[in-house]
Amino acid sequence: LIKNGEIKILRDSLHQTESVLEEQRRSHFLLEQEKTQALSDKEKEFSKKLQSLQSELQFKDAEMNELRTKLQTSERANKLAAPSVSHVSPRKNPSVVIKPEACSPQFGKTSFPTKESFSANMSLPHPCQTESGYKPLVGREDSKTHSLRGDSIKQEEAQKSFVDSWRQRSNTQGSILINLLLKQPLIPGSSLSLCHLLSSSSESPAGTPLQPPGFGSTLAGMSGLRTTGSQDGSFSLSALREAQNLAFTGLNLVARNECSRDGDPAEGGRRAFPLCQLPGAVHFLPLVQFFIGLHCQALQDLAAAKRSGAPGDSPTHSSRVSSGVETNPEDSVRILEGFSVTALSILQHLVCHSGAVVSLLLSRVGADSAAGEGNGSLVHRFSDGDMTSAPRGVADDQGQHPLLKMLLHLLAFSSAATGHLQASVLTQCLKVLVKLAENTSSDFLPRFQCVFQVLPKCLSPETPLPGMVLAVELLSLLADHDQLAPQLCSHSDCLLLLLYMYITSRPDRVASETQWLQLEQEVVWLLSKLGVQSPLPLVTGSNCQCNVEVVRALTVMLHRQWLTVRRAGGPPRTDQQRRTVRCLRDTVLLLHGLSQKDKLFIMHCVEVLHQYDQVMPGVSMLIRGLPDVTDCEEAALDDLCAAETDVDDPELECG
Repeated sequence: LIKNGEIKILRDSLHQTESVLEEQRRSHFLLEQEKTQALSDKEKEFSKKLQSLQSELQFKDAEMNELRTKLQTSERANKLAAPSVSHVSPRKNPSVVIKPEACSPQFGKTSFPTKESFSANMSLPHPCQTESGYKPLVGREDSKTHSLRGDSIKQEEAQKSFVDSWRQRSNTQGSILINLLLKQPLIPGSSLSLCHLLSSSSESPAGTPLQPPGFGSTLAGMSGLRTTGSQDGSFSLSALREAQNLAFTGLNLVARNECSRDGDPAEGGRRAFPLCQLPGAVHFLPLVQFFIGLHCQALQDLAAAKRSGAPGDSPTHSSRVSSGVETNPEDSVRILEGFSVTALSILQHLVCHSGAVVSLLLSRVGADSAAGEGNGSLVHRFSDGDMTSAPRGVADDQGQHPLLKMLLHLLAFSSAATGHLQASVLTQCLKVLVKLAENTSSDFLPRFQCVFQVLPKCLSPETPLPGMVLAVELLSLLADHDQLAPQLCSHSDCLLLLLYMYITSRPDRVASETQWLQLEQEVVWLLSKLGVQSPLPLVTGSNCQCNVEVVRALTVMLHRQWLTVRRAGGPPRTDQQRRTVRCLRDTVLLLHGLSQKDKLFIMHCVEVLHQYDQVMPGVSMLIRGLPDVTDCEEAALDDLCAAETDVDDPELECG
């Protein structure tokens, strides 16, 4: 009888654990479904706005073509009908009524045409003529000849306008990308844009709108260094001009090429809409790589100068003196940071809109064959010899694209530096990596293996909170692959442990409470994803110190979320409050899963006992009062509240 009772208890416990796991899976599925639905709604809204803008653009284009056609027709009419007009003047003959809509360009017209007028404009326009029934006998033969000529001319113009209209319609994505790239400024708070990168050189006079002070001397000094240090001069003025010419070519190609969706890594990925190829966007990469590489080289020079103790002893200083240009390494870094942030912003737009750029950055084949159009050699030339002092492991993979190497190199440098601009560099690097991982398929995610060697520096206490949120988003994307998920806790610097310590300590004193809640929600959803996908969840499946810290971190996050909901008062009304309640429920399920799998769960709760005792009754009352509370959540709350009483015994023994 006793054995049967034990078996029954074990069977009930097993069923309860399975039901909790099933609830976690269902909760994760619902969360992913909500995210997918929200993303789908945003995509639909964006698609509607895009169609509206496209329609307005077509109407405006048709209006411009109409004005251009009327202007050309009017000029030809004035030349051909000059003799007849001299005999019959409209002023002297009031019976001649000229249509101003058909014979004169309407320069004052600013409104868009209606759909009916737009459809009428797409048909063959009528020749410029007087009102029927009022044409005088004088010059009738000349008018017939002019009518035939005008009819053929306008037919050609209408056909050309029709072709231009279809070309514009098929290249909407290219137009969006060009508009984003030409935005001034590219980043709020910055004065730089793509125009500055296309117009910058050491030959431009300093102080001009497109030439910031000190950039010319910095570029000349770097050019002298690279010319003496390498045979090809990766940062020479000729290389900059070549990169700028390629970028101009890329602008033209993106504006003219049709949107192709064949063979890009994003196909079959997690996007609701396939990513356009836009192969012309690849031509921007040499210019982006030039300024990112220039910034990396300046950071290396500054590190060498600090190691030597005196800037005058550094090889950079001597090379710049020999080139006749004096530039302090710190000044060079400060000048180039703004250009680097602008280049990273351009790269982010390219990764968001061009499948060809995503394919090239993640390709393991030579850039010469992937880039095409003769720009692959330039891409390689910019990177050869520039990664000699990169952090260990960053530049080891020879199969990486050179620009991806530089991006990781710059990410490692900016993680260890301080300052507002360096924080912007770190944030922009992570934004590029997040978009790159988001726009690629699961088959290409193993190419992000190299990122794990740099991420420990990004999760340090010195990292600002926006950068930490982006790092967690990147980890959540990489955790979708079975090969990458175990590596979150497989290095000497455990990424999960660093993340837990950052959350419990809250080192960023400038960040707002809303930003901290966003980070905590991202972490909870990351742990929920890991707990559902892995047969031995990473949160409890190793002997790492993160097994202890995860209990503390989840308890602290649960306490903060509960305080936020309690301060709001009443049921959740806003989307932010509903997300907080959803995150609180997921945190409860995570804690319950830990209590079932971690034999030392009670001991691990001792350090946060006061918060655990305070939060569990309030959380239990809050969740049980929700209309959609589930049986698994009630069972989890029962177990956690029972564990609360068990925690008191070790506490008393310690006392």
